[in-house]
Amino acid sequence: HVTLYEALLAAKGIRSSPVLVNASATYWLPKAPITPGVFNHVISYLPDFKLFVDSTPGIALFGILPIEECGKSALVADDGSGKPALVTLPLTDSKNDTASVLTKLTIDSDGSITGESTISHSGGFDLVNRMIFNSFPKGMEAQIAGRILTFTGQTGTGTYVYGSPKDLTAPFVYKAMFSLPNYVTLPGPGAFSVPTGLGSLSGIFGAFDTAKDPSHDFAAPIIGGRRREVTIISFPKNLSGPVLPKAAKLNAPFGHYESSYTIDGSVLTVTRTLTFDWPAATLKPENYEEFRAMGIAVARDLKAQVLFQ
Repeated sequence: HVTLYEALLAAKGIRSSPVLVNASATYWLPKAPITPGVFNHVISYLPDFKLFVDSTPGIALFGILPIEECGKSALVADDGSGKPALVTLPLTDSKNDTASVLTKLTIDSDGSITGESTISHSGGFDLVNRMIFNSFPKGMEAQIAGRILTFTGQTGTGTYVYGSPKDLTAPFVYKAMFSLPNYVTLPGPGAFSVPTGLGSLSGIFGAFDTAKDPSHDFAAPIIGGRRREVTIISFPKNLSGPVLPKAAKLNAPFGHYESSYTIDGSVLTVTRTLTFDWPAATLKPENYEEFRAMGIAVARDLKAQVLFQ
């Protein structure tokens, strides 16, 4: 890929150079002489644009690196001065890497929920979702949606609607439709948590997957970015007197999380935003306890219940 790509660039008079990097779970370079296993992938550097490009995925927007490469040490064969150099690849951050979900839910008089989500991404999250949807066999959208609902603890059916992940001329925006029978027990009194539905595959729900263990003796990867999820819920007439959860606001050195719950008539709007910005690709063990505590608090807010009469 690199040889062909750089030959095409050279034909247009654009300078480029190979860059060696580890595309798996290795984030450090040894102090001993480099062995072949340390670097297992090659990308390109365009010195006149100060830009790193990975041509291997094939469906990445120009200048977007796979998340597993971001923030890693890499060896540039020629940094533009004719000399090699060890560099750090760009990090994921809340400005360039975003996930946005708008979900509209309707609770029927029997307590069943129907919903539709519109999901969009930028940066590394865009590439992740393009790659995932590109791997889906056509005609399997409903089965995959059903598995995701089950994985997230929800009982129901759904499907995805999306265009070609290979179309790089437009943002990759997709929709998800789902139905959750008998989700709310009506008539009340009762309570229900805001359903996850079929949101982003890079959403808040999975942001703390690496924070499940009580402690860490080694550094763990952390993915920067901004995840924003807005859920609009329309209540039926036989659901009255809702009592809303308290808004949450959590701050930590690596980022922050906040949520809000507002009601207008019979429409509840829930807004949740998680932002990570960290000056490294990994989180050190001394920061892990605070990271895990934030993950527990966010998970608690995601399960917060709306009370009703």
